[in-house]
Amino acid sequence: MDELFSESSFRISRVVAPLSRASILFLADKKSCLFPTGTRRLDKRETAHLFFGSDPVDYFSLKFYTPKENSRKYNFLEDLRNANVGYIAGSGAIRTLGDVAENWIPVESENQLIAMSALGRLDGFIGHYPDTQIAIERLGSQNQLHVTPLLYDKVPETAIFLCHATEAGEKFIAEMNMFLKSLSKTGRLKQILGQYAILSTPNPHL
Repeated sequence: MDELFSESSFRISRVVAPLSRASILFLADKKSCLFPTGTRRLDKRETAHLFFGSDPVDYFSLKFYTPKENSRKYNFLEDLRNANVGYIAGSGAIRTLGDVAENWIPVESENQLIAMSALGRLDGFIGHYPDTQIAIERLGSQNQLHVTPLLYDKVPETAIFLCHATEAGEKFIAEMNMFLKSLSKTGRLKQILGQYAILSTPNPHL
């Protein structure tokens, strides 16, 4: 965002908030935009006309993380039926999983999900990849957790900028698209996002 916004014609103030609160703030202010978010609001026919979405920045997916001692218990979505499953509060992607688990537990951050799992308060949690993977590595928890890509076929989804359908919102999205194309063409986007970049639609069966 530093690189994108440094060239923007807009005066931009950034507000960092947990996903659920960020969504509430965005919906309440038609001069605001939201990032990163997925395309689900644009996919809903009844609300699509209210928003403008940018071209994809990259893609994200969902994975199921469990303490390593539980790794053999969860191989299919049906295995989550009686589990206590954590997820990031406000995550629209979770709705695609329906009533797979009986005990969904909303949590504010990846750090909290990882900590609650380590303390045995969760049987596992749904993580947005690559965000969760980055948090796991920063906390040094990669040796304590098992990751199951059993949810890959439910997403991937694009990570985009989302703005309200106003003249300013349309102009901002057009500007971001232009900058994103330039960063992608020169290879700079891959350089910025590093090893976690997924810049084309990932294979859901990997």
